[in-house]
This record gives sequence, C-alpha cells and structure tokens, in this order.
Amino acid sequence: MEDYLGNVTIGKVYKGKSGDGEYGPWQAWNFYVEGDDRKFSYFSGGKKPEPFEGAFIKMAKFETVTKGQYTNHNIKEMAIEDQNNETQQDPPYDYEPPGEPQKPVVKQSLTPRKDVNYSFFPKQAVEANIAWLTAGNFPADLSFDAFVDSIIRTTDKMYDAAIKKINE
Repeated sequence: MEDYLGNVTIGKVYKGKSGDGEYGPWQAWNFYVEGDDRKFSYFSGGKKPEPFEGAFIKMAKFETVTKGQYTNHNIKEMAIEDQNNETQQDPPYDYEPPGEPQKPVVKQSLTPRKDVNYSFFPKQAVEANIAWLTAGNFPADLSFDAFVDSIIRTTDKMYDAAIKKINE
C-alpha cells in the first residue's frame, strides 16, 4: 500500500549495507521519524539525498510491505531540507533531466511576523488536507503535486489568518 509522510523530522538514523549497481554506488538506510514508532527503509545514491538526524522531511512517498511476520515501510521518493534550508529531492523514477545538471531549489527564508511561527502550520495543513481527502472532498484523479499544492495553500491561509487575527 502506498502512503505519504510529510512535515516530520528524522530522529535516529542507521546506516546499512552499501554497494555498486547498474546506476552507480548506493547506500541502504533505516531511520525513525519523531513521533512515530515505525522504522523506514531507504536507499540513497546518485541524486538521491542521504537521510540524517534532524533533517526535515517535507514529503515522502512510501510503500508498506508485509512479508510473513515482518512489515517494512520502504521510502520510494523523498524531499528533505538540510541545515541551509535547501531542498534535496529524489528525482522521479522514470525521469532523467536533459542537458546540464540543475542546481538544487533553495527554499525562500520565511521570517516570522510578530509572535506567529510559520513552522507551526504545515503539520496542521497536512492533517486538514488528509481529513478532506479521506472524507472524499477531493477529485478521485487528484495528482500528488496537486495535493501538495493544496497543503501549501492551506498552510499559507492558516498563517495569514493568524497574522490577521494578531493585527486586529
């Protein structure tokens, strides 16, 4: 079953096996995220970022696979922020960008206004959008990108409403 994880911080990270494959060197990882007792598995290498303790996962797509008595949560795609607020993201599976390698996208620095911290709202927006999704309030053919855009718009609206309330 495919599922999503977002706006969480990586806790403990364990480095696993490594090797060389058809597409170059790879590294296996296991890690936990704060507030969740599930162990996630991930392979980095090439353009795929390495997880590290304290990294902020903006969004991750994972698959839960049960084999016998074991259940594994395998990360398929992941976008994380490093200490410089730069986004590191897996390229899509079947996409190889043409031409020169692109520079990483840098997240704009958001400075909190007054006493409102922007970082409070993304988790609330994710939960609200998931509730709307599970209630059937989104189109059945909703793409992952459209869902993420909805979360971003909801986060901004929540933040703007809080700022407006403070400024009243």
